[in-house]
Amino acid sequence: IKGNAHYTTGGSFRVEDLAGNLGQLTSPEDPVIRASGDVVLGGYVGASLHILAGGSVTIPGGVIIQSPDPVNGIVETITLSDGTTILVDGKTQPTLDIRAGTTAFDIPDIQGIPTTGIIVPPLPNPVGIPTSADITIGGIFFNAPDGVALITNQYQPNLSLSGGEITINGVSGVAISPNPENPTATIGSVTIDSRDSITVNGIVNASSQVGKGGDITLIGGADIVTSGTMTTASSAGNGGSVVINSRSGIAINGQINTSSISPSSPLPPGNGGDITVIGDEDIVTADIFSIGAVGGSIKLRSQGAIAWDNNLIGSASLSPIPPAPNLRGGDIQIDANSVSLTNGARVI
Repeated sequence: IKGNAHYTTGGSFRVEDLAGNLGQLTSPEDPVIRASGDVVLGGYVGASLHILAGGSVTIPGGVIIQSPDPVNGIVETITLSDGTTILVDGKTQPTLDIRAGTTAFDIPDIQGIPTTGIIVPPLPNPVGIPTSADITIGGIFFNAPDGVALITNQYQPNLSLSGGEITINGVSGVAISPNPENPTATIGSVTIDSRDSITVNGIVNASSQVGKGGDITLIGGADIVTSGTMTTASSAGNGGSVVINSRSGIAINGQINTSSISPSSPLPPGNGGDITVIGDEDIVTADIFSIGAVGGSIKLRSQGAIAWDNNLIGSASLSPIPPAPNLRGGDIQIDANSVSLTNGARVI
């Protein structure tokens, strides 16, 4: 289903085919959806997509962002729940901007009689009934440089609304990634800010072969669970950062890699990215490492326990021989009520 338009509804928004099944929305330009209720798409392919929904957002078929939208993309600085900010610029960066469970969907009211004298009922706008603040997406993919993904239900939230879980399901094991067949496609940042849990079922790939790796930030009000590798590595510059912050527990079931390593040179092209994992409750992690001319710093902090089994946590420098005095591995800080290393787990 092709539609180049701004969609505004005082109720819910849903795309279907003629058989009543969920339909894929295709929009080469101009895709902005504002709804006071829920938003449901079968999938999406096109330019920067902005969704501001008073209720839930569901896109089981996933999203492919092909390009920025230089005319109609939204440009706005968003404050996250931890007080940091992120710039959303759909005009110059290929952007997926999803804000669910928000009071700021900005549905215009009809004021007075139009100048044409023609009034099309119904009046006034019907009130949408949102079901929850949940977000479920089948996968997020970018086919252009410097992609930005902001997935949040913490933007001017309707706190009376139930739910708030964010789930990113992978396609063939990949949850978020640039197009591997397009070497110029990259991800600048991935930010997921949830009032409840975050579940990422697949690889999150913000690595780059043409510059700095992208940054990944996960902020959760409940458990954060990842089941695939998260990489912000670069073969042409500095590695990007990874920040995971939960007011509950964290389970990292795939390695985190923020390294800067060149396949064509024994010397790294830049520094490794920093890694921060903070949880109010227990943290269980797989491999975490950052390698570069200078390794990135690694911080793990929990008010409960931190455990890793047969895994490595390390930051290292790949320096020339003899080594330069300013090239070294990054600092590693582990702070918890208890720390458990089993079956050959190491910190280096």
